[in-house]
Amino acid sequence: RRKFSLSSTAVLSILIVVVLLLSACKKETDNRIHVTGAGIDKYNGKAIPNSKLSIYNSSSLRQGSLIATFSPDVNGNFDAIFDGKPESVYTCIIEHSLYIPQRGLLSTNAPDGKLDCSEKLYPKAWVKVRVKDQSPDSEFKQIHLSLEKPGGNYNTPIIVTKNPDTTILLEATGEIKNSFRYSVYKGNKSYQNSSSILLNCARFDTLEYELTY
Repeated sequence: RRKFSLSSTAVLSILIVVVLLLSACKKETDNRIHVTGAGIDKYNGKAIPNSKLSIYNSSSLRQGSLIATFSPDVNGNFDAIFDGKPESVYTCIIEHSLYIPQRGLLSTNAPDGKLDCSEKLYPKAWVKVRVKDQSPDSEFKQIHLSLEKPGGNYNTPIIVTKNPDTTILLEATGEIKNSFRYSVYKGNKSYQNSSSILLNCARFDTLEYELTY
């Protein structure tokens, strides 16, 4: 039988190739970020099915450029992997059509290698405001409506004319008292301002409010 033997140079070359391959695999693995968590209902503490997780290349809660989006399992839990960079910070946004979106920061320095993207979401509600001008004069007017709620302030200027009957739908927060205000302007001068009006809205429901001036 013929015996084959490898020279030390050949063995060294094979070892170098193996090391390079292992290094490449490790580098690829290091760039894969593992994210788990859920969008959680603020009041009942349950995971929200059919929500959406978006990861953005931003370290300051700003939206930045989109990296990836993920859907949860049937129970509302996320378990996803995206290509990122070690020792980096990303912005995550969890949203659902019936909840107010929430955002948070993901740091890839997590000790166990898994990042928790869980955020508590407020359920949405709506306020349907019927605006009616009952003043005797015909001067052109402008109404400013302001609805303050967790998750952001909504300031919606609405222009109305003499004797309008207009309905405006504003997004609110469910299961909490929303602070509602309005101001009526003639030209650039405000002549009627409301004090804070607390509107308690049921989740996923629409509250009707009539505003007359």
